Amino acid sequence: LKKSFLLITLFILSSTNQVKVEELDSKIDYKLYEEFVIKESNLIKLGKYQEAILELEKKLVLQPDNPVILNLLGKSYDKLNKKNKSLEYLTKAITVDRNYPKAYNTLALIKGKENKFQETINLLDAAIKLDDNYAEAFSNRGVAKGALNKNIEAINDFTKAIEINPFLSDAYINRGITYELLGNTFSACEDWETAASLGRKEPEKWFKSQCKNSLENKLSKQIKLTETLRKKNLNQINNLKKEKEENLRTINKQNLFIE
Repeated sequence: LKKSFLLITLFILSSTNQVKVEELDSKIDYKLYEEFVIKESNLIKLGKYQEAILELEKKLVLQPDNPVILNLLGKSYDKLNKKNKSLEYLTKAITVDRNYPKAYNTLALIKGKENKFQETINLLDAAIKLDDNYAEAFSNRGVAKGALNKNIEAINDFTKAIEINPFLSDAYINRGITYELLGNTFSACEDWETAASLGRKEPEKWFKSQCKNSLENKLSKQIKLTETLRKKNLNQINNLKKEKEENLRTINKQNLFIE
């Protein structure tokens, strides 16, 4: 079965500006900004992009420099394949506020689609510097590192994402894919099983088609290993018993001598 890495597309942003991570310093709580556009975010999740755009543009009049609004507008236009309009809003989003971590994540997604994976990593480094609990950024950085064959580093990023958010199914899927590439089918199957339990259909198919035999073989090997160790321990116990009996006989013989 063909498998591909999954980028977590919560927000989408694009810009040609270079990122200097050491200059970033997040001080703003963006939750209030995001609460202001909950309705529009839900419309985007439902695929109602044109309706979301109408509502967002009304709010943009009130808050023209709100990076969350600009970001969502960019995402909506991108979904409608209106690239120029999308880039217009996305570029402004990162220009008006260099400290909004989701902006760097969404810009990274655009670079990832263009196969510019090192740029993707640099942008996600910036997002993580601004928010070191940003699970989606860690997971997306893992995807980019995997694309550059940095598989161990990719697994570390997926694992960090899962530690932050144990319900992030994309991280389990992508870590499973990476494990499979490294030949660790058992760990891959464990991750796909978890992703399937979180409601994902793709890994459920992979698990059913590829993992049953793998898990059965693993279990069979574990049973054989356990049996081998049991026999080895039994032999050691028997040998100790024989040695003890021999020592007792020797002691008894020695006691027969009269001093």
